[in-house]
Parts: sequence; C-alpha cells; structure tokens
Amino acid sequence: MKLKAIILDVIQKDIYSAELTIEEGIFKEVKPITDETYTLDVNGIVVPGLIDAHIHIESTMLNLSHFASVAVRHGVTSVICDPHEMANVAGKNGVISMMEFAKDIPFGFHFAIPSCVPATIFETAGGAITSNDVEELIQMD
Repeated sequence: MKLKAIILDVIQKDIYSAELTIEEGIFKEVKPITDETYTLDVNGIVVPGLIDAHIHIESTMLNLSHFASVAVRHGVTSVICDPHEMANVAGKNGVISMMEFAKDIPFGFHFAIPSCVPATIFETAGGAITSNDVEELIQMD
C-alpha cells in the first residue's frame, strides 16, 4: 500500500510530505515528495510510535487490552513487559497466560522473562519461576 502524507521525521528533525510504502503492516519506504501536484491520503501528521522499554502492566491495574487502548492514545505503540508481579502470584503459567492474551490485541506487546521469582526466600505470594521455567519461556515466540 502506498500513502501520501505529511510525516514527522525524528531522525532528520524535519516535517515534510512523503510517499509511504507499507507492506504487511511494516513501513518499507519513506520517499520525500518533490512534485507539488499531489493530494494527501492522510489527514494530520504521521508520527513514529513510542516504545516503553520496561513496564509492569499488572501495576496499572488494567488488563492488557485496556492498557493498550490507553497507551496508544499517548503515542505508545509497543511495550516490553516485565510480568514479574504475575509470576509472583501465578508462576510460569501466569506469564504464559499474559502472552497468550496479548496475541489477540493489535498492539506491540513483547515480554521479558522474570528472573527472580520469588525475589527473596521470605516472599509467600505463591508463584515461582525456576531455571527450567526460564528455559521453557525462552523458547517461546
């Protein structure tokens, strides 16, 4: 798909008209438009999405779909989740449940593997992640 739009280029620190080539949901080419006789296909300005590189979604008290609907309104299009709290309560199966639920949401969810659950021997939240669990989770998409 090709679209003509005004874009915000955060690398060049510029705003200009461009033809965007999108294939399978991925921007393949951004080509500045030099011909002045064009019609825009998009109202407004196309801006890149933000990536939150570390978040504990469970702490927001929202499920994944509600979280995504709020985050995207603020320009966030992807997150790297640390499901530490989920693992504290439900272990590996809780983490897998979050990952499965995220697959059906049109948002960029990526998951880190909780590395120390429980964090100390004194915690009694109920969940645990063993080295075998880490090995299994690392093999998942």
